[in-house]
Amino acid sequence: MDYKELFAKFFPYKSYRAGQLKAIRFLFEAFRNGRIALLSSPCGTGKSVSVLTAYMAVRSLGLSKRLLVLTRTRNQLEIYCREARRISQFSSEKVMVVPLTGRKHMCPKVSFENIKDVPYGDFLRYCKSLRSRSLNEKCTFYETTFSGRRPSWSALKALDKLEMFGVSTPHEVFKLCADLGLCPYEVSKLLLKKADVIVGSYNYLFMDAVRESIFTKAFIHLENIICVVDEAHSLPNYLTELTTETISTVSLERASRECERYSSNAAEYLRSLLTAVKRLGQELQVQPDEVKLLEGSYLEDVLSDSLNVSRYNGLSELARFIQEEGEAIRSMKISEGLPPISYTSRVGIFLEHLIESEHPNFVKYIEGFTFRDGSLNYRIGLRLLDPSLIASVLNDVYAVTLMSGTLWDMDYYVEVLDLDKNRVDRLELPYPFPEENRAIFVDATVTTKFTKRCEEEWVKIAEHIKILRRAIEGAMAFFFPSYEVMNAVKQYCGDLETPVIYEDEDTSFEDVYGFLKANSNPTVMAVARGKVSEGVDFSDEVGSLLSSVVIVGLPYPKKTELQDALTKYFVEKFGEKGYEYANLNPCVNALAQAAGRLIRRPEDKGMIVIMDSRTTGRIAEKLPEDWRRNMRVFRKIENLVKAVKSFQDF
Repeated sequence: MDYKELFAKFFPYKSYRAGQLKAIRFLFEAFRNGRIALLSSPCGTGKSVSVLTAYMAVRSLGLSKRLLVLTRTRNQLEIYCREARRISQFSSEKVMVVPLTGRKHMCPKVSFENIKDVPYGDFLRYCKSLRSRSLNEKCTFYETTFSGRRPSWSALKALDKLEMFGVSTPHEVFKLCADLGLCPYEVSKLLLKKADVIVGSYNYLFMDAVRESIFTKAFIHLENIICVVDEAHSLPNYLTELTTETISTVSLERASRECERYSSNAAEYLRSLLTAVKRLGQELQVQPDEVKLLEGSYLEDVLSDSLNVSRYNGLSELARFIQEEGEAIRSMKISEGLPPISYTSRVGIFLEHLIESEHPNFVKYIEGFTFRDGSLNYRIGLRLLDPSLIASVLNDVYAVTLMSGTLWDMDYYVEVLDLDKNRVDRLELPYPFPEENRAIFVDATVTTKFTKRCEEEWVKIAEHIKILRRAIEGAMAFFFPSYEVMNAVKQYCGDLETPVIYEDEDTSFEDVYGFLKANSNPTVMAVARGKVSEGVDFSDEVGSLLSSVVIVGLPYPKKTELQDALTKYFVEKFGEKGYEYANLNPCVNALAQAAGRLIRRPEDKGMIVIMDSRTTGRIAEKLPEDWRRNMRVFRKIENLVKAVKSFQDF
């Protein structure tokens, strides 16, 4: 078989990028043979069009499988839609692509009702109530979409148009349906039966209830799916976060006031829960940003004792009662024209999940935090330590590809996700851009190591930041291991003599992007694993907006009892590699992602500076060959500045 000739039928560009043809062939073989493929393909190698080209090629040979692409962001989802349209137009081969964004994002009511800022969970319950007609109002968009249980005449018209288009972006689906008075999300679900390619978020595969609700009705079976997980470097952490449930004393207080205002019989129980959680935090002397584990059924015992109910049946019945009261309160709020938020319902849902979490891989904990008014509050939570319990679905689909620009230590993903080793194939593409355009420097005179953290070290780090800021021209982004470290260093930075933006919980990508575009020599102070360190593109039509990225301290996971529990679990499961899997791999991932904001295309030029002496140890062994080859270590800040100026003059 002439693979180049086959791929040329669908590849819509004049030439392949470095390594791209190799990636397409690798994906093609994985799709055709039902393999689990791990692909590390750096930014700029055209991963999305490679996936679609390989799928169209294998489809042309008669393999009747559907392609499910899972993305982390709407921007990535739209890239797949645009590339699919380009391939369809180029090849004249019709392909049906269905984009699935979240229900709230696709809801026309959000744009003209007071539900834009309603939390997603509350929105979903509100939407479900409207669809089931359990409230006094109904959703006209949903009602117009169906005639009984069947699609309405208007919905059938919309489906015909979308099928004729073949490939539509989420915005195009939304506009077409909203103009016809239809629910865009429900129309997209109806279209799934005819889909060749489905593009959506991780939730559509990894959340059992969502997967069964969406795919079962469309007669889509796992054994007939080719699944591609984009940005898969974050998958282990995402699956752990997916199973994390929390409720705070702030929410309990709001729920209690909510019940009192609406004369709910749940008010007394919520006051007791609030008192119990506060007392628990005080007795354990939990400080802000501190996490303490709650062994066994200790948390359930504390809560059931405070409510004077039995641990299981009593808590279970109470959870249902509180949810029912919460939904009644939501209904009353809606009738008053208020946003459909129910803190009471959230408490009931948390209690339900707490009772259902009797699995040895779940841990329960209490965490302290400082609220906006400066008061000490507490958060109780439960978390699954083992992501493989959720990831097991990957072994059930026909073929899987995990891909990212930084899928560096592939053994980590195979073992932590418990992928079927007999089916695994691997490909790591080399860095595609001119290496002389990227400098990698290490400041080995400072560290953010936990045992070395002190005022003297913060002062030294701040001084080096000021020296680097004066030496480096253009926009700079500094990424810290945590807000705690960033704020500790910030107080000694003084005036950096450039415009500065500090990331906080309210900062968005749009805020930072606009700041970079609007200012000369701007400085971004942000956090690794934060909102602007992963999955975002700081470039425009000219090139990268950044001239350098500085990693201020290695971004290891924060040392807490929760992290210690994860490390202990991984060591028991994986032996010697357990410590690395729990600590080193997440650190390297965060480092790589922050550094990846710098160079996005061949013409870009910039510097990566890592300010931590530990970089030359075990971390270096985890870095790819091109990093190790180009890395220069400095033990005097003066020599680092000389290297910076030399690179800028090059």
